[in-house]
Amino acid sequence: MNRPKQQGQLDWLCGVYAVVNAFIKCGISNKKSKKLFKEAILALPCEGWPEVLWKGTSFKELRKMIRGCHEEVARTSGILVEYPFLDGPKPKTDQEYHAKCLELVAEDDVKCLILGLKKKNHWVVATSDSDGKRILHLDSEQSEPVLRNKPKGEATKEIYCRKQLVVFRKAE
Repeated sequence: MNRPKQQGQLDWLCGVYAVVNAFIKCGISNKKSKKLFKEAILALPCEGWPEVLWKGTSFKELRKMIRGCHEEVARTSGILVEYPFLDGPKPKTDQEYHAKCLELVAEDDVKCLILGLKKKNHWVVATSDSDGKRILHLDSEQSEPVLRNKPKGEATKEIYCRKQLVVFRKAE
């Protein structure tokens, strides 16, 4: 019997799902997820539509989607969004990037990250596992969260887009 298709098998909407899932991870209710999904899609440039369905979203487009969703919830959410490597130097190696991600998710006000993965030109939401030694990917292509990286201090198996990091903080 043929198995049903999942998100990511036919489309490249991982960026849209990563944006919506990051806001949910920050405490935005699931009830608002459809509104956030709509805002993310509306933030994409018309000239890129519908190609985004099979080509995916760039980092620039991802930032536009985040801005659109953030405007929707900004008054009530207290969510701050940062792009630490956008204008400054990026980590030289995947190990440096991974170490910075682990450092960030250990901070009390950081709720999650969005990471760009080169391997599949893919966006995932990331947090740390319960002991803070590995990065947990909340991947729209997977039904359960996945520990993707080896413990702290060991080489990672992911190949990151090292300039592409989004940090979601919850303001006090």
